[in-house]
Amino acid sequence: MDIKKLVCLIFGFIFLILGILGVILPVMPGVIFLVAAAYFFDRSSKTMHEKLLSIPHLGARIRAWEQEKVMSLTSKLSIIFFCLTTIFMTHFWAKWSLGLMLICDVFLIEAMFLTIAQPSKKTNAQ
Repeated sequence: MDIKKLVCLIFGFIFLILGILGVILPVMPGVIFLVAAAYFFDRSSKTMHEKLLSIPHLGARIRAWEQEKVMSLTSKLSIIFFCLTTIFMTHFWAKWSLGLMLICDVFLIEAMFLTIAQPSKKTNAQ
């Protein structure tokens, strides 16, 4: 196994764990992490990729993203809620420096804008 496949496999398992936590925890989106896991497994382990796609309910969402680049409105709202919750929690409870909080804010706000920019369903023109 070459180094690129190994790195993709490691990232695939990291995102898989985050995705499983996201499915269990109500404040963390799971599907977006599972989509990221599918992306990395597609480049490293076709077996793991197929196992992700075969998960009932979640596999269909991952497949929709891979094939049509669409995200459900529920997934979008979940991601935005998670980002906003993280921003507020770091500002009120974290003992981070202002610079570190602003860097995290920038990334989370960017994630929200990228999420909003994704289509929720395929239009007829596409």
